[in-house]
Amino acid sequence: MANGILGSGVSALLASQRSLAVTSNNIANVNTEGYSRQRVEFGTRSPEWSGVGYIGRGVEINSIERIYNGAIVSEIRNTTASLNSESSLLALTGQLDNLVADPNAGISPVLQDFFNAVNDVADEPSSLPARQVLVSQSESLVERFSYFSERFSSIESEVNLQLSSSVDEVNSLTSELVNLNEDIVAAIGSSGGSPPNDLLDRRDQVLNRLSEYVAVRVFEEEDGAVNVFIGKGQLIVNRFNSQQLVVTENTFDPGRKEISVVSGNNTIAISGQLAGGAIGGALDFRDRILGPAKNALGRVAIALSSDFNAQHLLGQDLQGNMGTKFFQVPTGVVDHSLSNTGSGLVDINLGNADNLTISDYRLTYTGNDNYTLRRLSDDQVTNLTITPGGTSTEVDGFTVSITTVPDNNDTFLLQPTVRGAETIALAITDATKVAAASPMRSAVSLANTGDGAVVEAKVTNATTFISDDYDLVFADLTPAAVAGTGTGTPADADASGTMEYVLTINGVDVITEDEAGGGGVADLAALAASINGFNAQTGVRAFVDNTVSPTALYLARDPASAVPITVTETLQATAGVMSGDETVTGYFGSTLTSGTPSVTLPDTTAAADSYVVIDSSGAAISAGSYTPGSNIDFNGIQAAVNGTPNTGDQFTIELNANGVGDNSNALILASLRDIPSLDGGVSTYQAAYSQMVSQVGVNARQAEVNFNAQDARLTNATAARDSLSGVNLDEEAANILRFQQAYQAAARVISVADTLFQSLLDAVR
Repeated sequence: MANGILGSGVSALLASQRSLAVTSNNIANVNTEGYSRQRVEFGTRSPEWSGVGYIGRGVEINSIERIYNGAIVSEIRNTTASLNSESSLLALTGQLDNLVADPNAGISPVLQDFFNAVNDVADEPSSLPARQVLVSQSESLVERFSYFSERFSSIESEVNLQLSSSVDEVNSLTSELVNLNEDIVAAIGSSGGSPPNDLLDRRDQVLNRLSEYVAVRVFEEEDGAVNVFIGKGQLIVNRFNSQQLVVTENTFDPGRKEISVVSGNNTIAISGQLAGGAIGGALDFRDRILGPAKNALGRVAIALSSDFNAQHLLGQDLQGNMGTKFFQVPTGVVDHSLSNTGSGLVDINLGNADNLTISDYRLTYTGNDNYTLRRLSDDQVTNLTITPGGTSTEVDGFTVSITTVPDNNDTFLLQPTVRGAETIALAITDATKVAAASPMRSAVSLANTGDGAVVEAKVTNATTFISDDYDLVFADLTPAAVAGTGTGTPADADASGTMEYVLTINGVDVITEDEAGGGGVADLAALAASINGFNAQTGVRAFVDNTVSPTALYLARDPASAVPITVTETLQATAGVMSGDETVTGYFGSTLTSGTPSVTLPDTTAAADSYVVIDSSGAAISAGSYTPGSNIDFNGIQAAVNGTPNTGDQFTIELNANGVGDNSNALILASLRDIPSLDGGVSTYQAAYSQMVSQVGVNARQAEVNFNAQDARLTNATAARDSLSGVNLDEEAANILRFQQAYQAAARVISVADTLFQSLLDAVR
């Protein structure tokens, strides 16, 4: 009995001692981060049969458990990854937002100053100081674009450095996890399955630190080892082995760093699979915010320089010369994949800068001169067919040229706008080269009788522009035609008389043709010459437009007059009589017979229905129907006339000699600021830039909101863990008292057992 009492007392004493030790350890680690409080789990020892029943033999320690909830710990890891991702995103986006939205250092103020300087030149086109200010403001604009490009590159370099340092930390942590896996498995094996609580806590802390850099998923095996996956399923820790991460160059752009994993002899890029943590936040910022912002800024630079150049080339400078390029327009970038097997050469040509987007593109050769062009912003695919040496159709403002055919499945990254802000430059430094004037000017003839008013003429196409003086003559289109042999030649089947055809204009016979064709004409040019030969008598001049087929004849008053032109065609007998079978088709289309021997073409008004453009040699180079206010285009020049001009009214479109005071081209250049040319004709340059600034600001604000939400979520998860697993000093103090009392009681039991045993010995001694 004494031995039973003694054994129970000793077991209670040892159990209380272990409990005091665990409680002391809890108190000692009250400030240890990640420590989970531990608790002794007791169980009764197997009872002993006494003949009258089972008598207990005391207590035993089943295990020392850590108070732990895997779901809460997993929530902390996931939230830590999200919080650090948003923290990284917020810091980088905030930096970019401060740059682009600065009211003084942004693009907006210098863009405004640039166009103000253009307006000042329009106000004083002959002023050299105003022109010099424009050149200086242009330099400031180019420098600001360049500064922004440098800052964007600096931020991208910061991202690369962050990726490199984060990868080093991840590799260090995964190596530590491998060592902890080994220690934990060994400890569990040597203890017969008892968990090494402190090692498990340390491993949870390492996993939590790992989640600061990238989102992780953890799977524990039966022996206590864990496998760790990052991102979207990349195994990074496999029991006692880890795979190292490395920073590698992008397959298209060496300056763009990617995260890769080393697997055996292979290095596999996994940037696209990573999310969460500082790495995920940095990659998200670079791909979703910095890249589009850089392209958007480049697009503004390209569109502005391209549009300004196009109009500047159509102007005239202070020395009377045609305008030259004002800016050096940036070009697109083509990068080939390092995995390409062929030597294909691909070029990108920026055709219509106003149609450019802010996306990058991936071009893949699929064989037989066929290519797929994928717009990376929305994965829209365009199929192209490009022969060697050929050029594709235009897509989003650019075309693709193939110099050398690639191998099948070779890919190329096309970046139309990425270097726009970096490479824009000023092409002129001489203020006299600013093309503020128009090469052409217009004037109205004082002899005009109608109320037509000419709109200022301008050059619209520098390539097709022909420098010359022109007259714009208003006339009537006639039905005149020389349709081959027989037109204008009378026919008399029964020879009852001698017939002749007479063309009369304003009462003057200009053509008289007999039955043999004598006096006739062979074509419209000869018809016009005949009419013009009687100009002094008729006051009518004819013009032939040879630029159309069939050619066309126009009549105009010369000199100008408000009196309508009268054209009469007549079939008459010069001898004998017309008996009924005589006929002739007139040059103006009248069918004349003995029954209808004379036709006067209807022309009840003096107003002109057409125009004819005459060059300095007197040749008609263009003609067409007249609509008030409609553009009249010829030889790269555009003019327009409003009102109702009469036939013979003339307007001069001539070279703008000595036009130093002309501001017409400067006004058009200044108007470019307010023309919505981008985004399908809905955004100005300023609006496109503001849209980029707004998008960056929205992303910065969203990152801030998400950061605060994740911070609150982590606080709650940490509080839940601390509530469950944290050390409560009051509770531990109470446990000390409880276990101390139990220890003392157990010691008393042992003392009683000893007394009983001694009494027994004394009784038998």
